[in-house]
Amino acid sequence: MSISDSDTSSESNPRNSAGSSFKKEGLVNTETRKIGLACFIGGFLGCIVALICTPAFWWLGLIAGFAGGYVSYEFRSVLQAIPKAFLQVQKEFSLDFVRACFQGTKKWFAKPHPIVYFGLCSGLLWTIIEVLFDVSPPKRLDGQLPQIDDFVALYLITFLGSGFCSGLIGVTVVLIGARDEIGFVPDDFFGGYREALNHATVGVGRVLKFVFWTASVKIVLWTIPKWVFLVIFVLGAWCWELFKIIHSDKRLLCGVDSAIGVATGYILALGQSASLVESLFFSTYAGLIGAVLGILNWELVSKRWLKVPVKVRAD
Repeated sequence: MSISDSDTSSESNPRNSAGSSFKKEGLVNTETRKIGLACFIGGFLGCIVALICTPAFWWLGLIAGFAGGYVSYEFRSVLQAIPKAFLQVQKEFSLDFVRACFQGTKKWFAKPHPIVYFGLCSGLLWTIIEVLFDVSPPKRLDGQLPQIDDFVALYLITFLGSGFCSGLIGVTVVLIGARDEIGFVPDDFFGGYREALNHATVGVGRVLKFVFWTASVKIVLWTIPKWVFLVIFVLGAWCWELFKIIHSDKRLLCGVDSAIGVATGYILALGQSASLVESLFFSTYAGLIGAVLGILNWELVSKRWLKVPVKVRAD
């Protein structure tokens, strides 16, 4: 019995060892494919961003490439970590201030604001018309071609100006239409010149109060900064918790090699804006460079030089 048992164990051990070796080899090949794919995606996307933002802000492509390669590695685990990070933020930080802000905003939107909505929709409509049909293109005093900031200023002025004027027109139309309603507008609202002047003075005072107090102080100096700080705080805490959950040396490897691929593709493009076909070619080249560097870095440096262990999943 002992001899047969020993023979059986000797026969089974090679099979188990061979199966485990095949499993480990398959896992290694899977990790190599994951790293290569992540580096390709990061290099491709980052090079597109660099060519779009060239020449002044081409370095944004490096950040986009690093982030793309970092997140693309095991992207499913990143999606699974998103709600976990948000729950961790809720545990570590008191979100009473956030809830109070949401409750106040919810109460404001629950009330009817027809004139405000009419002005916003009118401003948006006129801005869309300006963008599509280029009604009044911006002109520079120095005779040079307008830059992107000139167009942004034009569209912002068009939105605010047309929205404000449309709001005043809406108020006037509502008052004219409601002049016969009992208790809404006095009978002498459109009476003599003195009554009209008195009502106009009150209206101008309310408009000035809205412009210089409600819009300038309450909205610009308090509401908008409050929400900006709130968004930055919550997003920053969430990103930090997400980083702590998903961070690994392999993600760092993918991010660095993707950024190197972006720089290589951008240098090949000579730092100039290219056509769509050329941009796709340079971006594909950058992705391939990033993938090759990532695979070489993983196979040669990490595994064979630094002896990074490869974890085998248990059944």
